[in-house]
Formats: sequence, C-alpha cells, structure tokens
Amino acid sequence: MNDEDEQLVTRMIRRETDALAAVIDKYGPAVTTLTRRILQAGYSEGDIEECVSDAFVRAWQTAADYRPDKSSVRTWLLMTAKYTALDFRRKHRSQGIQVAIPPDDISQTGGDNPVEQAVLSREEWAEFCAAVSELNEIDKRIFYQRYVLYESIEQIANGLSTTRQAIDNRLWRIRRALKQRLHHLDCGGGI
Repeated sequence: MNDEDEQLVTRMIRRETDALAAVIDKYGPAVTTLTRRILQAGYSEGDIEECVSDAFVRAWQTAADYRPDKSSVRTWLLMTAKYTALDFRRKHRSQGIQVAIPPDDISQTGGDNPVEQAVLSREEWAEFCAAVSELNEIDKRIFYQRYVLYESIEQIANGLSTTRQAIDNRLWRIRRALKQRLHHLDCGGGI
C-alpha cells in the first residue's frame, strides 16, 4: 500500500483542500479515462468533465469510508469514478435524455433490443460471477482491470511487466473460457 496516498486520504478526511488537489493531479487522468470509456457515446466533453468532478466530490465526501486493507487509493478512486459515471448515465436516462449506444456495444449484444439483451437475470449474473471467480488469479486480475476498471491493454501490460500481445492473448483465452462455461446462456455473444 502506498503510504503517501493513504496520507492524502487522511488529509482529505481532515478537509485539507490541498490534499484533494494532489489527488486530482495524480489520479485525474486515470479517472477521466475511465469516465470517458463509460460515457463514450452520446455525452459531450462537458458532461465527462462534470462527471469527473462529481467523482472527486464523492471521494472527498466519502474519504472516511476508504479502507486501505480492502483496496489501494487508486482502485478506490476508480471504483468511485465508475459508480459515479454509471449513476450519471442512469440520471440522464431517467430524465428522458436519449443516449446513443456505441456501435461496438450493438455488435456485441446483437438482436433488436441490445440493451434488453445485454441485461442478465440475477441467476445468469450469479453464474457469470462464479465463472469469473474460477479463473486463475492472474486472469481474474486482468479481467477485472480490463472489464471493470476499463484499463487499456497497454496499462495492464505495463503493470504486469509483459507485452500487449501477451495480454491480448490472455483476454482472448479468458473470453473463450467464459463462453465455453456459459454457452447455455443466451446473451447474444456479449461476453
């Protein structure tokens, strides 16, 4: 665990604004990249900036909830950003704002209603989570970094001191293994 980062969070709890500024300087690019990936289509650059700001406000407000034994500061901030972006999308949908579904998402889900087909039932979701949990530790880590934190393949490769090709190959094998394990689920090829 990074003591410097944890000290920044402690200072945020004490409401030291320069600590928040330091966190934004250090993790702003990663939070922005993740937010942009989640809000990729149908949102303006202003929307993305607003959502990033909301994520850091949420981190400021919930700094006392951070648990260093559960995650790194970076992971905590990225998860905060992820949920802030998902809340942002839900808020816009509930206000009747239409957001285009990126073509990549449509091709992955297939069918007439890609959003409906992409949503798994609770049982299917539990089965999917069980399949992911059966992956070996390194594959679980790569899966989590790529599909939960939306890290780039280059970031994952650098973090694991390997090549982009090695990560691409592992991701292909992970997807293949999950498809084989979950072949009976009709999710339109969205894995």
